[in-house]
Amino acid sequence: MKEPGVARMFAIWGAAIALAAILMFETRGAILRTPLALVSIAVLVGYTVFKGAKRAKLDAPVEDVPTVNRILRIVREHKGRVTAAEVLAETNLGIEEVRKTLDELTYAGACQLVVSDKGMQVYYFPEFEDETSKERDELSRKAQAQSTKQ
Repeated sequence: MKEPGVARMFAIWGAAIALAAILMFETRGAILRTPLALVSIAVLVGYTVFKGAKRAKLDAPVEDVPTVNRILRIVREHKGRVTAAEVLAETNLGIEEVRKTLDELTYAGACQLVVSDKGMQVYYFPEFEDETSKERDELSRKAQAQSTKQ
């Protein structure tokens, strides 16, 4: 067995089955018909199933999640705007992989590459944008349009 948790689970089940067999033999099955015994068995089974499901979910390595999905989760957390540096800070991916994936998303039409006034490249994903940032952008566009008119 690779993992001590699995060995422990089999040991607990083995001990429970051995105890149930001894009790069945000694009491001719009368003790296992009591409500306390039935509840105990149900709790043991439920606990084992719950722990097994939780362990299976936690054991899934982060590296198994595709790079695009990891980046899109970060984009959603940043409300639709992200830079390569922000993605690098929140993942263990390399700069080449991050830039390549973001460029592929841009080429596929999933986002737009916007270069700020300071020269910073911001990848803009409109479908992850929330209402407050949309309103703020509209106000800044109006202010910028008014300043260019003057």
